[in-house]
Amino acid sequence: NGMAGAIIVKDRDGRLPLPEPLDGIRDFLCVLQRVNFDGGRFRSTRWNMEGSGDLLDMRVRDRLGRAVFTSAGDADAADDGYVLVNGRYRPSLEVRQDEVFRLRMVHAGANDFMRIFDPAEFPCEVAVMGRDGRYMRRTRAVGAAGLTLVPGSRADVLVRCSKPGAHLLRATEWPEDLVEAYYGSHTDTYTGLLMRLDVLPQETTDAAQAANAESDEDDGDDEDDGGEEADKVPRYVACDLPLDGIEVQDVDGEDLRAIPDTQV
Repeated sequence: NGMAGAIIVKDRDGRLPLPEPLDGIRDFLCVLQRVNFDGGRFRSTRWNMEGSGDLLDMRVRDRLGRAVFTSAGDADAADDGYVLVNGRYRPSLEVRQDEVFRLRMVHAGANDFMRIFDPAEFPCEVAVMGRDGRYMRRTRAVGAAGLTLVPGSRADVLVRCSKPGAHLLRATEWPEDLVEAYYGSHTDTYTGLLMRLDVLPQETTDAAQAANAESDEDDGDDEDDGGEEADKVPRYVACDLPLDGIEVQDVDGEDLRAIPDTQV
């Protein structure tokens, strides 16, 4: 895989065409790219070494010279590679209990199919609101089959985690009959850890937001912060509105509901 990024075209006025309060939820971009490893070495490097007869040790090492992604330390990554999320190895994302947020998933890889949000492994509520740059007519909950991402595809999903703690988002195993019958027996698939969601308890984020509100009042109109918002606690949107079946609203008469429900 080469370098890749995402161009985000924001909705009119920066708000989602969803009913309140979901029109103001936070969103996060996740660009997925696979790095292929074999025995702790880049796969293409190993192939070139074998072809040229080169015997140099080309294992990937950290700043201290220690070999990383060895079979002993991380068998999955050493033998099959791994997926970077926004260029980072297995990053974490901090969200709040019962917060509704949007994940913009982009498969920027070149080869492997991925199956994510398997409800048997991922305990959060997930509903698809758009695919490949277009909104659906209404949101649709991710079912037992999970969500499929193929190279170049995109998916916008709403997520809500009701249980605090660390939740792992993985690309999970595919049902063998699905790959054989639908995608083809020679389809390459990826299975492995992508990222971690750290879900903070409700009382923790409530206290932080209250403290932040008091700080805002004390600061008044002071401009010594240069307009920076990095140290402030984000304004979360938590609600018990079911995420499945939410109708996408029209904006200025434009029909944003272009994808039939069957194309999830």
